[in-house]
Amino acid sequence: MAQLEAVRAQLLAKMGYGNGTGLPQTSEAHSSWAQLLGLALAGTTLGAWLLRKNREH
Repeated sequence: MAQLEAVRAQLLAKMGYGNGTGLPQTSEAHSSWAQLLGLALAGTTLGAWLLRKNREH
């Protein structure tokens, strides 16, 4: 779980959310929500894959 949080933090930092800029303004909300939804989906998929991989080995 710590690896997943680290990956999430790195992705958020690369997207510009980890450097103190805060959440996007209202005019930017639609595209940002789509990006965050995609990030959440990718993170969940990655986390499930890592858990399955660790259980198999």
